Amino acid sequence: MAAYLLRKLRDTIFTLLLVSVIVFIIFALIPGNPARIIAGVNATPEKVAFIEAELGLDQPLPIRFINYLGGLLTGNPGQSLRFNVPVTDLIVDAAPITLGLAFYAFFMVILLAIPLGLIASRRPGGVVDTVIHVVTETTLAIPPFFMAIVLMLLFRVTQADVGGSLSSGEILTFGDHLKMLTLPALAIALSRLAMVVEFLRDALVEESHTDYVRTAKGKGASRMRIRMVHVLRNCLVPTITALGLILAEIIGGSIIIEQVFLLPGLGRLLFTAVEARDFPLVQTIIMLIAVLVVLVNFVVDLLNQFIDPRLRVVQSHSRRHRKYQPTVAAAKKKGNS
Repeated sequence: MAAYLLRKLRDTIFTLLLVSVIVFIIFALIPGNPARIIAGVNATPEKVAFIEAELGLDQPLPIRFINYLGGLLTGNPGQSLRFNVPVTDLIVDAAPITLGLAFYAFFMVILLAIPLGLIASRRPGGVVDTVIHVVTETTLAIPPFFMAIVLMLLFRVTQADVGGSLSSGEILTFGDHLKMLTLPALAIALSRLAMVVEFLRDALVEESHTDYVRTAKGKGASRMRIRMVHVLRNCLVPTITALGLILAEIIGGSIIIEQVFLLPGLGRLLFTAVEARDFPLVQTIIMLIAVLVVLVNFVVDLLNQFIDPRLRVVQSHSRRHRKYQPTVAAAKKKGNS
């Protein structure tokens, strides 16, 4: 297990480093000079050069990347060009809204998907199964932002009712926050429901036809006990994998929904930063989202390994097979010659 953790940690660090390189290069190649934006269109070349030196934009690209990476690692990614305050302060204020919305939507997906998957798998191909499939596939086909607009019209809620209250600076209780985020979270959850329902439903149907289920039935175990104790437990790995993918999508999807409801989260902050060409703020938000997505995948892998240790054996065997495959091929080639 320790070797597996070290290997996953290595892969996670490499992935984040690669993402940081890609993000840095993209913003380095974007036309436009942040120093010119700060100085204004009528600024003299000397003033622009002075601001470039202050921001470190006059340094070679590798040095700028090292400084950028060092700022991320130390929690000091720089000053916002648009708001003229530390980027970290803006992130700390906005991140709780985005994370709260994402995890609230994720909780709704779990709350809806597991019962629907269990119900749909009872009689595969039946009327209930078909209805659930059609409804979930329909919600999947509707873009989250359009779903949000439909829900706002359906419940007669305006942007001011949600985003305005959270942006007003009023002291709100935990219940107030839940109430404000319920509709945005529901819009995200409905758009991400189908995948988990289908994963769980298919896994339950497949497991219901295995030998151990027939053995349990022969021993007189009730159908409810077989489904809830034996079958559902063995379906956890594919279901958790699906939930992990969904959570990663939800974190990214929250960015768009925040714009629809005018929520003061990372999404609204990101759009404002892009419009103002606030590169330090944009880079930091993108890296934060990337870190969250990679960490979600890391935790999902760990949970799957903990639930089903056989996965470690399969992966270990697969690595040994790949390691010795060239040697075996070379030996066969030598023997043929």
